[in-house]
Amino acid sequence: MNDAVVLIRRAAQHSATFTTEDLQTTDRNIDQYMLRECGDGQISITATDDTYHGIPATVGTGAVGLTLNNQGRDAHQVLIVRINDGVTEPFSTLLNLPPDQRMQSAAALGSVEVDPGQAGTLFLRLAPGRYGVGDFLAQGSTSLDTPGGGDPNHLLGLHAEFTVT
Repeated sequence: MNDAVVLIRRAAQHSATFTTEDLQTTDRNIDQYMLRECGDGQISITATDDTYHGIPATVGTGAVGLTLNNQGRDAHQVLIVRINDGVTEPFSTLLNLPPDQRMQSAAALGSVEVDPGQAGTLFLRLAPGRYGVGDFLAQGSTSLDTPGGGDPNHLLGLHAEFTVT
C-alpha cells in the first residue's frame, strides 16, 4: 500500500501540470493498483446501451472495488444504493417511484460514471443487506460532457439488485 501513497502524493504535487487525460490515467492506475494489491472484493460490471452484465446475485461484506466497463455508445453510470431494511419491494419497483419516495426507500452510497470505451472504479464498504444499482444518466448522452435528452438509462434495463451477506 505504500506504493499507492507515493503515487497519490506525486499526483498531488504535480496536479497543476496534468491534463485531464493525464489525471484520468493516473486515477485508473491507482485504481488498478488497489484492486490488485489490497485484497478487497471486486465487482466488474460491463454496461452496454441496454443492460448491465456481471452483477453477482450475492456479494460478501466488507470493502469492494466496483468497476464499470462501458462498452456502449453512450456514457453510462452505476449508482449504488442500499435498500432500507424492511423495504420488501424489488429494486425495479422502487425505480418507478417518484424521487422523494425512492429516497425514503434506499440510501445512495456512491456512483461511477464513464464515457464510451472507458472504465472507472468506485471503492465502498458494504454491510449486509439488499442493494440496487442503476444508470440515471439520460439516454443519448454521448459523453459525460454532452448530456442526452432522453429518459434515464435504467428504463432500458440498466439496473439490477444484489444481496450482501
